[in-house]
Amino acid sequence: MGVFRGSAQARGKLIILYYHSVPADKRVNFARQMGILARHGHVVPADWRGESDPSCVTVAITFDDAFTSVIDNALPELAERGFPCTIFVPSGMLGRSPDWPMEDSADHAEVVVDSTRLKELPGALVAIGAHTVNHPHLTRIAPELAQAEIGASRAEIARIIGRPVTMLAFPYGDYNASVVNICQQEGFRHVFTIVPEPVDLGDCTLIRGRISINPDDGDLEFFLKMSGAYAWMPLVSALKRRMRSVIDAVLNIIGRAG
Repeated sequence: MGVFRGSAQARGKLIILYYHSVPADKRVNFARQMGILARHGHVVPADWRGESDPSCVTVAITFDDAFTSVIDNALPELAERGFPCTIFVPSGMLGRSPDWPMEDSADHAEVVVDSTRLKELPGALVAIGAHTVNHPHLTRIAPELAQAEIGASRAEIARIIGRPVTMLAFPYGDYNASVVNICQQEGFRHVFTIVPEPVDLGDCTLIRGRISINPDDGDLEFFLKMSGAYAWMPLVSALKRRMRSVIDAVLNIIGRAG
């Protein structure tokens, strides 16, 4: 694997990782990733604010969808290392297989945690966040429905676990100004996107970006992600879109001239 060294750019930043499932046959891979994190990172909660450790990268671990494979395979590895995490729960799908469109078809075999297991999760290790009721694209539904999805999810999860729910992850990372306003009205401390942007340590901004991780990511890819090396991706994507629009405009002018 060689010797990895944390990115100087990432120091002074919080890098928030997010997973979906951790199937049994991927547990060894996940454990290897956590070993890299133990050697090169300082793991904190997803809502953490504070000073950075100059010797390593500050990282938070989150899981979307609350699949039972995470409870069965990821949490034991985290507990062994004393790593905190946050799990975002779609409250209307407890104990059921997901019925929303997913990027990874293998996740259709997953099951969302039921209310009994959710209540039993150790609060010292696991923070529980909302992930709406039914996992919709929040910008594609009426504002009053988005309000219900967000507010009812927070209330139901808080009722089950017996403590306030202060964090929410947007399904598909989908949000707009109206959705953010609803989250502010509901009193969330932080809401989480899937934009791979690091967070300034000590920043109290509502919206926090995250970086996608898969248990199949190789050692170097995982290390680069946890070090914040992928934070440039949104800028590159925006630049590509801009260049494409300029090229199209030039071709249109040439076509008309011809």
